[in-house]
Amino acid sequence: MLCGRSIGSGPACHLASKFEPSSLILISPHTSIRGVVKDFFFGRVAQYMVAERFKNLEAIAKVKCATFILHGQLDETVNFSHS
Repeated sequence: MLCGRSIGSGPACHLASKFEPSSLILISPHTSIRGVVKDFFFGRVAQYMVAERFKNLEAIAKVKCATFILHGQLDETVNFSHS
């Protein structure tokens, strides 16, 4: 079983896409760090100042195990739309 929260959802998704864990739990995950920066810092320019190491949208497409996603609608750091 793999579990990742917020920024930890990147490594968890990456590992789940490479291996076959029994399950994947994502708490307040993001689609991409650039997307979070774009939402959080109110600007499109800031997103290009951050390197994208884990691309969750690409990784999650390769995940074959049961996946549980938990995300609060009032999360002020990572918007729930990322889930």
